[in-house]
Amino acid sequence: MTPLRTGEARIHLRANRKTLGAIPGGGVRVDAAAQTMAVENPVQRIYAGSGKPAGFSGHVVARVDARFEATGTWSGVELRPGATSTDGNGLPFGAYARSRAKAGQALIVRVGT
Repeated sequence: MTPLRTGEARIHLRANRKTLGAIPGGGVRVDAAAQTMAVENPVQRIYAGSGKPAGFSGHVVARVDARFEATGTWSGVELRPGATSTDGNGLPFGAYARSRAKAGQALIVRVGT
């Protein structure tokens, strides 16, 4: 683990999906009080029935041990500063958070799927 320098620490969580032609659904949620970001993403078939829904979703939650100073979401090329949720509409989507870093601080991020 590399200690941070003084300044900002940025966390970026992106749904794992096709760039073009992704099936709609899923979404991302940011909870600044709990210091978490969560993604739900419907899974697409890649072989038999390629591109069709697989019938289940993937889920990822990231918890950061630093207070979020700013958060937001994004979908496609649209950035949404301050937004706490975004629904998956067939475009790539995700969330971000920014925290203040002190010199030598280690930022711990716990991720579960």
